[in-house]
Amino acid sequence: MLGPGAAARRNNNASVGRSSGGSAVSLDRVVDNNAKLSRCPKSLYVLWDEWTTGIGGMKAARLFNSAERGKCKHTFSKRRIFWDKVSELTRAGMASDLVIDKIYQAYGEGESVTNVLKAMQKDKPHGGHPNLQLDHQTE
Repeated sequence: MLGPGAAARRNNNASVGRSSGGSAVSLDRVVDNNAKLSRCPKSLYVLWDEWTTGIGGMKAARLFNSAERGKCKHTFSKRRIFWDKVSELTRAGMASDLVIDKIYQAYGEGESVTNVLKAMQKDKPHGGHPNLQLDHQTE
């Protein structure tokens, strides 16, 4: 049994993130209703669009805050390896469509998105597929 002040102490502890002047809400805790990932992207091109601009009126995955990533953390983490690789190679000067074509060439033109992501995850401990490493790019 808790004493009469226990409820007040519990409520005060719940507001740890607030400033003394008001009720500021941490932006990392706000979840946008449009922050959702597609259930089954049909291609890696669609998956890249989901990262950069969002698809179907949804928020771009690259703009998700920690709370939004947490709501779909399994799916987000599985797709992140692809998004990181395309981002890495586009920063190095390659066009995103060309990078995605190279990923399909490395892992199989007819492979499903799921199988490509699984293969990329399997190659990650070895530095990724040799044809997708920056030191092997020729342009």
